[in-house]
Amino acid sequence: MESGLNMAITFDNIATVTVSSATNVITFSDIPQTYTDLRIYCSARSDTSNTWIRFNNDSTSPNYITGEIFSDTPTTVVVNEFSGIWNGYITQWDKPAQSHSIFDIFNYSNTTKYKNTFLHAGEGNLSFSVRGIAMSGGTWKNTNAITSISYFAGSTFSWLTGSVFALYGIKAA
Repeated sequence: MESGLNMAITFDNIATVTVSSATNVITFSDIPQTYTDLRIYCSARSDTSNTWIRFNNDSTSPNYITGEIFSDTPTTVVVNEFSGIWNGYITQWDKPAQSHSIFDIFNYSNTTKYKNTFLHAGEGNLSFSVRGIAMSGGTWKNTNAITSISYFAGSTFSWLTGSVFALYGIKAA
């Protein structure tokens, strides 16, 4: 009897952006609708801790719901729930420390479902005096297929040179 867990999964690189000069937004546009899910790998630095993501340039905050759990000390864990897909953990704790994150977007091309997301991230600075981990789950309350994804560092802040964002399409066979 087959369990269904033997399906092949493939990751295809759709686009990669390496920041060559500071910019306040990174956008993946014209995302092909031929995958089941998306994954974004990010290794970034910013001069702000308030970073966020938008789908299809939708800035309607109530359309985004996020729950998070994070810790930046060995003894502190914080749990929050808020409106807006806030991806602060790319550069949350000690700007401009290097942070790494994986952001999954499920059923992004399905036009009958809201889009669910999952983020896990970690950060550390060169002196190792600040480090943190975070996980968050979110929902974009919209049934439109996702055709663009933007990472914002704010209107007066920037993603710093050397930051890398890589978008992958996931095909489940």
